[in-house]
Amino acid sequence: MKILLLRLPIAYGASSISSLLSPGGYLSSRLYCEWLVRYPPLGLLYYGSILKKNGHTVKLIDGELTGSSFNKTLFQAKEYNPDIIFATVNIYNPRAEFDFLSKLKNNLGCFIAARGHFPQLYPEESICNKGIDCALTGKGFKTILNLTRAVEHHTPLEEIKGIIFKNNRNEIVKTGSEEPYDFNTLPYPARELIDNTVYTTALTKYDLFTTITTSIGCPYSCTYCVDRHIPYQTRSIENIIAEIKDCIDNFGIKEITFLDSTFTVDKTRTIQLCEEIIKQGLKFKWTIRTRPDRVDNELISLLAKAGCVSIHYGIESGDQQILDNLKRNNTLKTIQQALEMTSRNGLETLGFFMIGNTGETPQTISNTIRFAQSLPLDIAQFNVAFPVPPSNIYINSLKTLGYDIWLESYKGKKITAEMCKPQDTCLSAGELTHWAKKAYRSFYLRPGYFLRMAKYKYFPHILLRQFKLLLLHIKISFNRI
Repeated sequence: MKILLLRLPIAYGASSISSLLSPGGYLSSRLYCEWLVRYPPLGLLYYGSILKKNGHTVKLIDGELTGSSFNKTLFQAKEYNPDIIFATVNIYNPRAEFDFLSKLKNNLGCFIAARGHFPQLYPEESICNKGIDCALTGKGFKTILNLTRAVEHHTPLEEIKGIIFKNNRNEIVKTGSEEPYDFNTLPYPARELIDNTVYTTALTKYDLFTTITTSIGCPYSCTYCVDRHIPYQTRSIENIIAEIKDCIDNFGIKEITFLDSTFTVDKTRTIQLCEEIIKQGLKFKWTIRTRPDRVDNELISLLAKAGCVSIHYGIESGDQQILDNLKRNNTLKTIQQALEMTSRNGLETLGFFMIGNTGETPQTISNTIRFAQSLPLDIAQFNVAFPVPPSNIYINSLKTLGYDIWLESYKGKKITAEMCKPQDTCLSAGELTHWAKKAYRSFYLRPGYFLRMAKYKYFPHILLRQFKLLLLHIKISFNRI
């Protein structure tokens, strides 16, 4: 079977909710997605490896990366003429993406399956779109092969777990949950399906970059997080090392960002991975995300020795009461110590902060701004908290407003900034945006910060990468139609 894996172009501003997305109140979503963060479509690449391993012909079109128009994506899809399309539908602009899938259906007539956050969260609403034949209600790693066989051999879909579809009587049929999968049994993502040279981030230091996931979910209970709802599962050290080797040997990868929510949950596992990287002489730079309370000086020193160059910490707030409200189980002292240890060991530090948490006031935000300035941070991000399902912020929004803003946006309702702000803070959406902007200005427009950057050892690398990003952005822009 000829399979097309499709990450759709982003319909910027197609829904009222997507038009409100602006990191820190400064950047447009287009600038952020096409300029600052361009990660490979890891989920689709896993699909590609699974399907190829089982004898299918696979092509991947990443419309989000290229900034392609829907017309260009349609042309590329028609040129390939697939038997099945697996298309990712996000929660920000689902209506525009389903409308495009209807055009694909009318032009190609092939079987189309929707996957991604929106079909998983809203399966019944998804299947009511005429542009798709079914939607995947889980990750799909176990489902896609069974679904592909059913389409190929014209067997009933009722026997396939993890999907929703309409039968011959136009009745909605939702099958049982997808069978659990073992992360270690998945083949490595099929990175040969993409041009690895065009994926990067604003902080990437080397040209050939990719992402790897060594665990999914998170065992902690932070109220704002969506990953805590996913059962925590890790890969074996042998499996991770083999994928790193595959990246280096077969794709020339020089830098890797590990996407785990909390990379250092298990200190023993982290030490074993670092020691194996050193033992096997694997030369690459890498970045992790973790919590300040899950590191110590011994671990950070070993991470640095193994090639880790940057640690991104979820700090969230500089006010202890707000941290307690979020169930972070962290103290300001613990955060301070972790950042100082990281900086002393020569690693780049990045801190994630949220504005508008439960109980937030001008005073608590001011505390966060001062705390951020006191830390040895190279980079800081200040984002207004957003009600992404199924986080507690979303649940509070649902209870307070009496409706689901994502579903209402999907149905065409005008969603305002006040509807999108966390509903358990006394501050208005405008005030939260004002404070986020103030946090950025206060952090970056300091003489001390300029002096820190002047001595920052990776500063020349980042400047060079920014110049290359500019050239790449111009090249991509010319390819749009």
